[in-house]
Amino acid sequence: MGQTSSNVVRKVGSWAGFGASPDNSLAGSQLVVSPFVYKRRSSLYKDEDGDIAHEFYEERYIDRKGRHRVMKKLKTNLHPVGDVDLPHPCLHYDLPIVLCDTVSCISSS
Repeated sequence: MGQTSSNVVRKVGSWAGFGASPDNSLAGSQLVVSPFVYKRRSSLYKDEDGDIAHEFYEERYIDRKGRHRVMKKLKTNLHPVGDVDLPHPCLHYDLPIVLCDTVSCISSS
């Protein structure tokens, strides 16, 4: 039980930006990680003309006289836009810290 709780404290401390404990062998090489997310992967694509959208379609004619038309989704020659900046930082979804206990926040007066 004691070792499990010390592992939890060590992981939470690394998220919060605290160094590792002196008895830890990784004390000098521990990476401090920010709990905030500043960028996210965009779901937009860019086509060969430079247009940006979530999906691209083109109109196709099924019969030779051009009376019956369908919309076909394009899947080739599309490139993802990549990472985009968020308007304001958000908390990482895997943050293992309780930020505010609802009982103590409500009864603080």
